[in-house]
Amino acid sequence: MSTLPYKLHQRSSTIPAAQNGSSRHYADMSVAEIKAKAREGVNKEARGVSAIALIRAAGTQIHAAKGHEANGDLKSALGSYIKAATLAKLTMDSPEYLQESKGKGGVIRRELNEFLEVS
Repeated sequence: MSTLPYKLHQRSSTIPAAQNGSSRHYADMSVAEIKAKAREGVNKEARGVSAIALIRAAGTQIHAAKGHEANGDLKSALGSYIKAATLAKLTMDSPEYLQESKGKGGVIRRELNEFLEVS
């Protein structure tokens, strides 16, 4: 099962149907284990995915984290926040973003700025 709430596909910049995780993934884990599992899952799932899909998935993770927080599921919220941060970092490290940031900006930069403002 994917550790991301949305399965990212290499050939698509869209995000398919949700695969909502549950708190059982993190129930008996320490904070360090939650961080490691979240990062590992994102790095595994995000290979070859476009920067725009990564940043949109990061936004989805923020929404999921807020929902987990509201429900009192703080371990799942932490996992989702770590996933969002990892996805945002992958976006900023992507060749697409680096190329775009040499100029005056573009779609990826706008999406990233919107993500940072909303988060």
